Amino acid sequence: MPSKVVRFLHLLSMVSSRCVVFWFLGIAVHAGAQTELNHFREDKSLPRVPVFNSVPTVAPADASNMIGAIYINQNEDIGYWFNGQKWLPLGVDIQRFPSNIPTPAVTNDHFHVFNGFPCIPIKASAANSHSGGSVCMNSSNGHVYWNDTYQISRTFDRVVADDGVTVINTIQSAVTGKYWMDRNMGAIHAFPADNTYDADACGSYFQWCRYPDGHEKPTSATWDCGTQNNWHGAAGSWDEYTQSYYGKFIIWGPNNDWVDAALTESSRWWNGSAGTNNPCPNGYHVPTEAELVAENNGAGIPRRGGSVGYRSYGGVPNYGTGQNGFFWSSTITGGYKSRVMTSYAGMQDSPRANGFPVRCIQN
Repeated sequence: MPSKVVRFLHLLSMVSSRCVVFWFLGIAVHAGAQTELNHFREDKSLPRVPVFNSVPTVAPADASNMIGAIYINQNEDIGYWFNGQKWLPLGVDIQRFPSNIPTPAVTNDHFHVFNGFPCIPIKASAANSHSGGSVCMNSSNGHVYWNDTYQISRTFDRVVADDGVTVINTIQSAVTGKYWMDRNMGAIHAFPADNTYDADACGSYFQWCRYPDGHEKPTSATWDCGTQNNWHGAAGSWDEYTQSYYGKFIIWGPNNDWVDAALTESSRWWNGSAGTNNPCPNGYHVPTEAELVAENNGAGIPRRGGSVGYRSYGGVPNYGTGQNGFFWSSTITGGYKSRVMTSYAGMQDSPRANGFPVRCIQN
């Protein structure tokens, strides 16, 4: 299934009602936005929204009042909205997340400001009969809609990978000049510039060469090879949706692998064009060992993050502050291991049933 191509910047010509606030998508990231603006304001009769270099902190007591709040991340050039629990990229389906939008503290039908953040109305659907330029959030799917002058609802769209979560936003390496995605697959947003730990920036934890069927989610269920009698994880039946392990993190497999036969090639992730199990969006792939080594053993990857951690082949999560950073490569070692980039010792061998993040590089 191709990536959903979704763009917001076509709204730059929109000038109409008070909800023209979303004109910010073309304004907040202009060359003059050099400092953090932590308040809603108006300049030259145009509404502006907060611009930050990192994810704003929302106090628990303020969470319900902040539902529908919006801001621009200046380092990413991406707009985010607050769903009552966390900041999500605009245009990303919230049904991919475990929780729905809580009931907003402010249930009125109009734009309002809380703690300096502009907050947009929450609706049960996108359909409405308001004038052109009006904006609302669809509480059933998390998408933001605006009405054109013919009162037809349109979405604020962004290029999103097939997982429905990861915004495709590239950043260039100062070491190699190569273009990388600025965030891990499955991450809600990119790591801050100083690479400090951020749980929402860690993303998914893939078992090597597995298809992104849901097993990579940090909280996915496990499937224990040691307690199953119908274990048929041979390469020919990888990730078939009919299998009982589909969407689950396979643990305690033979040789600490997730298949019962040694894999002899890695083309299902990257074969020079696109592997059948490639978790990256179109035009990107899981980097080879050579591509990671060329980045000073990963140090040159922009916003690579720290303390990302991993999920062990026994299903045990090792995430958070104090952990090391890892990225899978698409390079096979032989036997039952593949190559992974580590923050402490460069490239290392690893059992393929371990779960590590994936950072995609442009083809």
